[in-house]
Amino acid sequence: MSLLTTMNHLTMKNGWSSAVDDMLHQLVDDGFAFHVCGKRLDPVVLVASYHWKSHFDLLTITEPNHVTAARALREPGFDVFNPGSVIWAYGNEAEPTLRALLDLKHPDHPDHPVAATAPPRLMIVPAQLQRPMTFKAAESWKVGNRARRLEAALASELVAMEAAGLLDEETRGGMHSTPGSAA
Repeated sequence: MSLLTTMNHLTMKNGWSSAVDDMLHQLVDDGFAFHVCGKRLDPVVLVASYHWKSHFDLLTITEPNHVTAARALREPGFDVFNPGSVIWAYGNEAEPTLRALLDLKHPDHPDHPVAATAPPRLMIVPAQLQRPMTFKAAESWKVGNRARRLEAALASELVAMEAAGLLDEETRGGMHSTPGSAA
């Protein structure tokens, strides 16, 4: 069974709208990798991750109403099931959480959060729920899609911010360098 079939099973099982299904497909197209825990026909946890140079973007679905997104710091021994520190987190119903993750700014954005905090408890997946697990790596040609999409948005926002006089000297100096990309 494919990842998309498993995700469709998850959205149907949870009674989610087609908008949620579409956003999960956008994560696939953005180049996220997926860990599906539990039986393929009855997944109990889904963790999606996107790897930046110094961060991970994560989505954890543990129950229909336990959907959490975060940007975690990429630290030694990082574990997608138990991130050590996050700098941004959002948890709500599936649709607003997925929208917040998809709309999250590039890590090089001047307004990007930097203060580290503990991850939300709902993001921590106990070891006993992690098996059996199916891992689906992002398709190689999709791996950089999120970075390219967010880099284009960042460039556009920086131009607008500069035109409005909202950038300081340090940020303005870095505008002509290439933002970080996915690892």
